[in-house]
Amino acid sequence: MAGNTNLWIKAYVSPDYIDKLKIDQIVYYYSHNIKHKGSIAQIEHNADVSGLVPIFINTNNKALIAGQWVNLEIPVIKNTQFCVPKSAIVSKDSKTYVFIVKDNVVYQKQVNLINISNNTAYINGNLNKNEPLAISATDRLKNNIKVKIIK
Repeated sequence: MAGNTNLWIKAYVSPDYIDKLKIDQIVYYYSHNIKHKGSIAQIEHNADVSGLVPIFINTNNKALIAGQWVNLEIPVIKNTQFCVPKSAIVSKDSKTYVFIVKDNVVYQKQVNLINISNNTAYINGNLNKNEPLAISATDRLKNNIKVKIIK
């Protein structure tokens, strides 16, 4: 911790989690079994010699002292991973999308493309397990248009 008025906590996280964190994200820390709220102030770009990446947490807790240990809780939003036909993937403007079909209308949803193998795409994003996807003529689809489902 440093600074006269801005008390902070330095923590270390695995490089695998850095892309799941963002500046000003709310985190929680426990001091003397009491839960406090803080926010991520800084995320380093490189791992240190331990292989972990330092992050810094802003606090307003005047009771913390230099060198004090606290337990840190970092809520991470998890996206579900899916395996979909490669034909369901649409790329434009350096982003990846799928089209969800609901009541014969397609809705564009942004996803993260993890990998493509043969005719299968591995993605993650804010999708529901049983949402029907458009898998043909996706290059001609636009958000919020009516479609006819052919089975």
